[in-house]
Amino acid sequence: MLKYALLVSVALLLSGCMLQSAEPLIPDSESELVLGAGTSHFSPYSLQDGVWKKENDQFTFTAEGNHYRATDGKSEVIFSFRTISGNLWALQGQEEGKLINYLLAEKQDNDIQMLPLDCKTLRDAGNFADMVEFKGDDCLVIPGIDAGRLFAALAKLPFPKELKLVRESIN
Repeated sequence: MLKYALLVSVALLLSGCMLQSAEPLIPDSESELVLGAGTSHFSPYSLQDGVWKKENDQFTFTAEGNHYRATDGKSEVIFSFRTISGNLWALQGQEEGKLINYLLAEKQDNDIQMLPLDCKTLRDAGNFADMVEFKGDDCLVIPGIDAGRLFAALAKLPFPKELKLVRESIN
Protein backbone atom coordinates (compact mmCIF):
# COMPACT_ATOMS: atom_id res chain seq x y z
CA MET A 1 0.00 0.00 0.00
CA LEU A 2 2.89 2.44 0.71
CA LYS A 3 4.14 2.06 -2.87
CA TYR A 4 0.72 2.85 -4.29
CA ALA A 5 0.24 5.67 -1.80
CA LEU A 6 3.48 7.24 -3.02
CA LEU A 7 2.49 6.97 -6.69
CA VAL A 8 -0.82 8.48 -5.82
CA SER A 9 0.86 11.16 -3.79
CA VAL A 10 2.28 12.02 -7.01
CA ALA A 11 -1.40 11.39 -7.87
CA LEU A 12 -4.11 9.46 -6.09
CA LEU A 13 -3.67 8.39 -2.40
CA LEU A 14 -5.66 5.39 -1.18
CA SER A 15 -5.05 6.20 2.46
CA GLY A 16 -7.55 9.04 2.44
CA CYS A 17 -10.16 10.60 0.22
CA MET A 18 -8.60 13.21 -2.03
CA LEU A 19 -9.85 16.39 -3.63
CA GLN A 20 -11.24 15.31 -7.00
CA SER A 21 -13.06 16.66 -10.03
CA ALA A 22 -14.87 15.09 -12.95
CA GLU A 23 -13.36 17.55 -15.43
CA PRO A 24 -9.76 18.85 -15.47
CA LEU A 25 -9.08 22.17 -13.75
CA ILE A 26 -5.73 22.42 -15.53
CA PRO A 27 -6.13 22.18 -19.31
CA ASP A 28 -3.02 21.18 -21.25
CA SER A 29 -2.78 24.73 -22.60
CA GLU A 30 -2.25 26.03 -19.01
CA SER A 31 0.02 23.21 -17.84
CA GLU A 32 3.76 23.74 -17.43
CA LEU A 33 6.68 21.37 -17.92
CA VAL A 34 8.06 22.01 -14.43
CA LEU A 35 10.32 18.95 -14.64
CA GLY A 36 11.70 19.91 -18.05
CA ALA A 37 11.17 18.33 -21.45
CA GLY A 38 12.05 14.72 -22.19
CA THR A 39 12.16 11.95 -19.62
CA SER A 40 13.10 12.18 -15.94
CA HIS A 41 13.41 9.48 -13.30
CA PHE A 42 12.41 10.02 -9.67
CA SER A 43 12.64 7.95 -6.50
CA PRO A 44 9.99 8.37 -3.81
CA TYR A 45 10.87 9.18 -0.20
CA SER A 46 8.69 9.27 2.88
CA LEU A 47 9.41 11.06 6.13
CA GLN A 48 9.58 8.53 8.97
CA ASP A 49 10.53 9.60 12.49
CA GLY A 50 12.07 12.81 11.15
CA VAL A 51 14.28 11.03 8.57
CA TRP A 52 13.72 10.77 4.81
CA LYS A 53 13.51 7.08 3.83
CA LYS A 54 14.03 6.11 0.19
CA GLU A 55 11.47 3.65 -1.11
CA ASN A 56 12.36 0.84 -3.52
CA ASP A 57 10.35 2.09 -6.46
CA GLN A 58 11.22 4.52 -9.22
CA PHE A 59 8.92 6.62 -11.35
CA THR A 60 9.52 7.77 -14.91
CA PHE A 61 8.00 11.07 -16.05
CA THR A 62 7.86 11.65 -19.81
CA ALA A 63 6.81 15.02 -21.21
CA GLU A 64 3.96 14.87 -23.73
CA GLY A 65 2.65 18.22 -24.91
CA ASN A 66 2.45 20.35 -21.75
CA HIS A 67 1.88 17.45 -19.34
CA TYR A 68 3.68 14.31 -18.14
CA ARG A 69 2.92 10.64 -18.40
CA ALA A 70 4.25 9.04 -15.20
CA THR A 71 4.69 5.32 -14.65
CA ASP A 72 6.16 2.93 -12.15
CA GLY A 73 6.09 0.17 -14.80
CA LYS A 74 2.63 -1.03 -13.71
CA SER A 75 0.37 2.03 -13.53
CA GLU A 76 0.23 5.23 -15.57
CA VAL A 77 -0.91 8.65 -14.43
CA ILE A 78 -1.15 11.85 -16.47
CA PHE A 79 0.18 14.84 -14.49
CA SER A 80 -0.29 18.53 -15.15
CA PHE A 81 1.36 21.35 -13.18
CA ARG A 82 0.00 24.90 -12.83
CA THR A 83 1.89 27.61 -10.98
CA ILE A 84 0.20 29.03 -7.92
CA SER A 85 3.13 31.18 -6.79
CA GLY A 86 6.92 30.94 -6.80
CA ASN A 87 7.89 27.26 -6.48
CA LEU A 88 4.38 26.12 -5.53
CA TRP A 89 2.19 24.34 -8.06
CA ALA A 90 -1.19 22.73 -8.22
CA LEU A 91 -0.66 19.17 -9.44
CA GLN A 92 -3.45 17.36 -11.28
CA GLY A 93 -3.21 13.60 -11.68
CA GLN A 94 -5.49 11.20 -13.49
CA GLU A 95 -5.49 7.51 -14.19
CA GLU A 96 -7.47 6.61 -17.29
CA GLY A 97 -11.18 6.25 -16.60
CA LYS A 98 -10.99 7.65 -13.06
CA LEU A 99 -11.76 10.97 -11.40
CA ILE A 100 -9.03 13.61 -11.44
CA ASN A 101 -7.06 14.08 -8.21
CA TYR A 102 -5.25 17.17 -6.90
CA LEU A 103 -2.31 17.91 -4.66
CA LEU A 104 0.12 20.70 -4.06
CA ALA A 105 3.73 20.37 -5.19
CA GLU A 106 6.74 22.42 -4.19
CA LYS A 107 9.93 22.15 -6.23
CA GLN A 108 13.25 22.50 -4.42
CA ASP A 109 16.36 21.74 -6.50
CA ASN A 110 15.99 18.04 -7.43
CA ASP A 111 13.12 17.41 -5.01
CA ILE A 112 9.40 17.70 -5.50
CA GLN A 113 7.67 17.77 -2.12
CA MET A 114 3.98 16.97 -2.17
CA LEU A 115 0.92 17.68 -0.09
CA PRO A 116 -2.01 15.37 -0.79
CA LEU A 117 -5.24 17.37 -0.55
CA ASP A 118 -7.29 15.07 1.63
CA CYS A 119 -10.96 15.82 2.24
CA LYS A 120 -10.69 15.88 6.04
CA THR A 121 -8.07 18.66 5.92
CA LEU A 122 -10.22 20.68 3.50
CA ARG A 123 -13.37 20.19 5.57
CA ASP A 124 -11.53 21.10 8.80
CA ALA A 125 -10.16 24.28 7.18
CA GLY A 126 -13.74 25.51 6.93
CA ASN A 127 -13.29 27.85 3.97
CA PHE A 128 -13.90 25.63 0.95
CA ALA A 129 -17.70 25.12 1.12
CA ASP A 130 -18.34 27.41 -1.87
CA MET A 131 -15.73 25.63 -4.02
CA VAL A 132 -15.85 22.00 -2.87
CA GLU A 133 -18.84 19.72 -2.31
CA PHE A 134 -18.36 17.42 0.69
CA LYS A 135 -20.29 14.12 0.63
CA GLY A 136 -19.39 11.75 3.43
CA ASP A 137 -15.64 11.12 3.14
CA ASP A 138 -15.51 12.38 -0.46
CA CYS A 139 -14.93 15.90 -1.75
CA LEU A 140 -15.48 17.06 -5.31
CA VAL A 141 -14.69 20.41 -6.90
CA ILE A 142 -17.94 22.22 -7.69
CA PRO A 143 -18.23 22.43 -11.50
CA GLY A 144 -17.58 25.88 -12.94
CA ILE A 145 -15.55 27.29 -10.03
CA ASP A 146 -12.57 29.53 -10.73
CA ALA A 147 -9.58 27.14 -10.57
CA GLY A 148 -7.17 30.00 -9.83
CA ARG A 149 -9.23 31.03 -6.79
CA LEU A 150 -9.37 27.43 -5.55
CA PHE A 151 -5.63 26.91 -6.01
CA ALA A 152 -4.84 30.20 -4.22
CA ALA A 153 -7.00 29.10 -1.26
CA LEU A 154 -5.34 25.66 -1.22
CA ALA A 155 -1.90 27.33 -1.12
CA LYS A 156 -2.78 28.80 2.28
CA LEU A 157 -3.06 25.33 3.85
CA PRO A 158 -0.24 24.09 6.11
CA PHE A 159 2.30 22.17 4.00
CA PRO A 160 3.73 19.29 6.05
CA LYS A 161 6.77 17.81 4.34
CA GLU A 162 6.07 14.08 4.40
CA LEU A 163 6.35 12.86 0.82
CA LYS A 164 8.79 13.78 -1.92
CA LEU A 165 10.26 12.65 -5.20
CA VAL A 166 13.97 13.08 -5.87
CA ARG A 167 15.36 13.21 -9.41
CA GLU A 168 17.77 10.34 -10.08
CA SER A 169 20.49 9.93 -12.68
CA ILE A 170 20.10 6.87 -14.88
CA ASN A 171 23.35 5.44 -16.25
